Amino acid sequence: MAVGCTGGQHRSVAVVERLAQELSGRFRVELEHRDLEKALVSEGA
Repeated sequence: MAVGCTGGQHRSVAVVERLAQELSGRFRVELEHRDLEKALVSEGA
């Protein structure tokens, strides 16, 4: 499953963290925040 973000709101990170928390008791869950560091660098620039 993939969760993305458009429009600059960056809510997908929080949604994925919560979804993983809810599903981890029943499924094997792996998280990859693909562009998280990229977003932090561009906001700090």
